[in-house]
Amino acid sequence: MAIPLNTVLPLHVIDASLALELSCFGFIVLANVVWREHHIFALYSLATGALALLGFALYAAENFLGGRVTVKRLAAWSHTLWYMATSLLILRSNLRLSAS
Repeated sequence: MAIPLNTVLPLHVIDASLALELSCFGFIVLANVVWREHHIFALYSLATGALALLGFALYAAENFLGGRVTVKRLAAWSHTLWYMATSLLILRSNLRLSAS
């Protein structure tokens, strides 16, 4: 559910936090789960989660290195790039977990 920023700001903040900030921890957990079989993918997932958390921390601290929009994009675009890279890996059959 998208909440327009200029109409209901508290709902937008809650929505963005749940959709983007909480998923950073999912990237970190995923990196731990796939570490044995896919080191590079695990490192990429860990870096994505850490980079997005850094973006959110900078934004929350109102430390806008490069501008407010730059920090917001640092937090949000890292997810998008991860989704695209992971989709390509799956489509090319480069990312499979062995049955254990």
